[in-house]
Amino acid sequence: MKAATRKSAKAEHSDYDRWKTDQIKLGLDDIDAGRGMTHAEFMKQSDAHLKRFARKHAKVA
Repeated sequence: MKAATRKSAKAEHSDYDRWKTDQIKLGLDDIDAGRGMTHAEFMKQSDAHLKRFARKHAKVA
């Protein structure tokens, strides 16, 4: 592997690590501010989405 490619890969990895850390901090800030949802709420919402998806695609078939 060439040195330039190695430097580029390290820079991309560093950018990704910064982005990942920022996303985690934003998520924790949302939870602290009460903008999160419980597992039960998430599952209820997910089930509703899946039912709508199934109905939509049942009509197409």
